Amino acid sequence: MSIAAALRESWGWTEIAFAAVHSVSPMGHLVLSDSEGCYYYLDPELRSIDALGNEEATRTHFAQQETQDIWRAHALVEAARERLGEPPDGSIYTLKPLALLQGDYGYENLCILPLEELIRFTGDVSRQTKDQPERGQYEIKIVE
Repeated sequence: MSIAAALRESWGWTEIAFAAVHSVSPMGHLVLSDSEGCYYYLDPELRSIDALGNEEATRTHFAQQETQDIWRAHALVEAARERLGEPPDGSIYTLKPLALLQGDYGYENLCILPLEELIRFTGDVSRQTKDQPERGQYEIKIVE
């Protein structure tokens, strides 16, 4: 399966016609575009996808220091590299699934996952919780 297929299957509920993946951060954040040239930022920790606008607007967004700091996640990446080594091709550093849901950025919660798996997990959880109130409680059931 491909990254594009994972995006279509797990984030397709957003009705974005994904066309290209332009960049992937070491922590699995993505810069994407759709078939009409609109750019998007997918944040796996927040389980959100935000429209950035055209290519120029995307450059402006990434010129901001805060955006660069989030994208690079230097302390997390260095901690992950030290504890886990380099991720293999197609994989990224991320938080373990439960820690990702809880927003627990403790270094002990870092892991390496295939990017495709992270995309599927965050897209599916985001779809299922999109209508929940912020800080609302929900129960996760694991089914096989």
